[in-house]
Amino acid sequence: MEILRKYNTESTIVFPLVTKDSPDFITGATFASGDGTIVKNEGTPASTANTPTSEGNGWYSLVLTATEMTAARICISIIDQTNPKAFEDQAIVVQTYGHASAGIVFDLSTAIPDVNVNTISNDAVSANSIATAAVTKIQNGLATDSVVTAIKTTTDKIDESSSTIVSSSAKAGTLTTTSMTTNLTETTDDHYNGRAIIWTSGVLKDQARVITGYVGSSKSITFADTTDTVSASDTFIIV
Repeated sequence: MEILRKYNTESTIVFPLVTKDSPDFITGATFASGDGTIVKNEGTPASTANTPTSEGNGWYSLVLTATEMTAARICISIIDQTNPKAFEDQAIVVQTYGHASAGIVFDLSTAIPDVNVNTISNDAVSANSIATAAVTKIQNGLATDSVVTAIKTTTDKIDESSSTIVSSSAKAGTLTTTSMTTNLTETTDDHYNGRAIIWTSGVLKDQARVITGYVGSSKSITFADTTDTVSASDTFIIV
């Protein structure tokens, strides 16, 4: 069986055990040190820090320590060392997430992952520069008609999407972890609802949240809870 758990975080895994040479689950199995074996990233096998615990009805749990959870792939073997064996061998593969060394880098436990951006603005991507490069390719005989068409379609879409990006900053007023007064000029309520706000400076730099409300009279934006409070002059973009 294969499960997903967070990197470098103590975790309890749950698994069934079957009676040796029988289709039935085994209840009340006992364990000795060494019955549980761990292999991290195809490394050297070692005994697990803890032994399994019976949870009833043929189900058992095993607590893996934070140290044991520092690998991209963790293979657990539960093998009865007695002779004859009381239960069939069991294998569990743990894939980790939420760390650069994990199997999955993204932190799947975060409701809205932070976005790692440096700067996004209306002129972040220049369609003219792409077009110029395309002309150079054509002059050198390196671009076919289909390539030229594809480049033109791409640059048109870039121009269209970049024009919808809004840049502004927070200002003194209401500044919390879920709302802020801004220097935006839009006067229509809820105009930005459903779009994403990405901070480009301050303590929230590179974080992104979904906008849940906008008041046109006060230019105040509300959004999902952030890790810190917005400060006046913190810059952001709305995409």
